[in-house]
Amino acid sequence: MGQQRIDGDKACGLRVLAFYGPITLALAICLLLFHRIPDNYDRTHCAENWSLNRYITIVLNCDSPEYLRLAREPQDLLLPTSNRQSRPGLVFLAALLLRVVPSSYALSGWLAKLAGHPLDDFTLDLFSTYLPYLILNFAFVVLSFGLYSSLTSCRRSASMAVLLVGCLLLFNDVVKTFLFSPNTALLAILAPLYALWCHRQVRRGRFDAWWRLALLALLTGLAITTYTLFIVAVPMIWLAQLQLARDGVDRGRMGRLIARSLLTGLVAVAPAAAWYAYVRLTTGQFYFSEMAVYSEGVWLLAGLRSEPIGALVHLLENVMNLAVLAGRQALPAVVIGVLALVLTPRLRPEGIGVNSGETSPGAALAVSGLCLVFFAIAGLMADRRAFSAVPPVIVLVGKLVGQLETAGNRNRRLAITIGAGVVVAAQAVLLLSKLGPFS
Repeated sequence: MGQQRIDGDKACGLRVLAFYGPITLALAICLLLFHRIPDNYDRTHCAENWSLNRYITIVLNCDSPEYLRLAREPQDLLLPTSNRQSRPGLVFLAALLLRVVPSSYALSGWLAKLAGHPLDDFTLDLFSTYLPYLILNFAFVVLSFGLYSSLTSCRRSASMAVLLVGCLLLFNDVVKTFLFSPNTALLAILAPLYALWCHRQVRRGRFDAWWRLALLALLTGLAITTYTLFIVAVPMIWLAQLQLARDGVDRGRMGRLIARSLLTGLVAVAPAAAWYAYVRLTTGQFYFSEMAVYSEGVWLLAGLRSEPIGALVHLLENVMNLAVLAGRQALPAVVIGVLALVLTPRLRPEGIGVNSGETSPGAALAVSGLCLVFFAIAGLMADRRAFSAVPPVIVLVGKLVGQLETAGNRNRRLAITIGAGVVVAAQAVLLLSKLGPFS
């Protein structure tokens, strides 16, 4: 059984790379050739064009130069007002990768041939740490596809329609804006998928052993130091443990459930707490740029002290506004789901997520809700933040399409595949043809 699972995982991974790899490469080429800020663009944006030659342009987010510099000088994270001090994970990952990949100086000859002229020292210095971030960004995309395939039961169902639905994790404004920019924004796609995966794996009993659960919590904690949204995985792990206890799978009493939940929470916050303690002991202070500059979360605490009802109403408004933004971005996935139901009027999916080993609609909606609440508490309304609620919806639609295909005949399967392909193609064309977004 174990060998069959390993072989199935390998086959799933190969399918993910074979299908999504060329599509991701095609999108990347299109972005390099056609995605750029017009000279007369007068809307507010936080980005800049960096043209390698007359054809190839990278739209670099305004936060990216700081990430690039910090990968070369990670000790600057300890400076009193370092904007990345509270989220050092990505910088450390890039700094580690920098030790094994060539810098722009090492590649200057090849880049000069590509550009048609030698690059100036300023550009070489700026992009000296660019390759590690580029590798990480593509790794985040690949991991997102891998989690999607796992959550939609890749080994049992790898139909073309299910794979096509997963393309919506690629054809969106977040990937368009940040695929080539050093930034944590792409993790808004990976984090909710990871949280949903954690719930599913714990429900399956894969982390029943205490040491396995501790390792999962530690991985989550390290991810939190990179992008705080990964914290939504913690309540999803708690939920899975509670469900196991409720269903009688975990024979332990309430004391065991509480102990395992405490273990998860404590280990998950340990990396961030250790970093905080280290910075405080080293510098005597700790700088939360999110609070100092944008008042993220601080506004709610202040409001609860002065006007609790008003603060809660404002929080609810934030959740609703983010839900509207997320709903707009989830529309292509919803259209595919409705289309699949229309094309199979006499069929209904059987038992989506009823078994403990399946991805349930309740768990997916819980992850989406947690993401909305997380950013509502932060208090900054943005499409790219709201998109974090969309990946679980894409997973649910992928599972729905897969089950409807399994229950239908060949003609219905073909119709669903064509319908999904048309919607995804339309989304890709719309994404590439519209101006922006750039930040």
